[in-house]
Amino acid sequence: MARGKTIGKIEPVHKIWLSTQEAAAYLGVSTRFLRDQLDVIPGVEVYNIGGNKKFYRLENLDRLISQGKVK
Repeated sequence: MARGKTIGKIEPVHKIWLSTQEAAAYLGVSTRFLRDQLDVIPGVEVYNIGGNKKFYRLENLDRLISQGKVK
């Protein structure tokens, strides 16, 4: 065992991608808003994985908040 390592300590994993439900909760909006409005706002990349599975990049959502496009 290497010296200086801590056993049992788990570092938190920071998410980069959010599902539709997670993105809606993060922004404080409904999932309907995401489907109807956010998909057409320039600068928001929506990634479709399989049929209806969409993911939103967290940094893009943060940028929308800082620009005042979502309150």
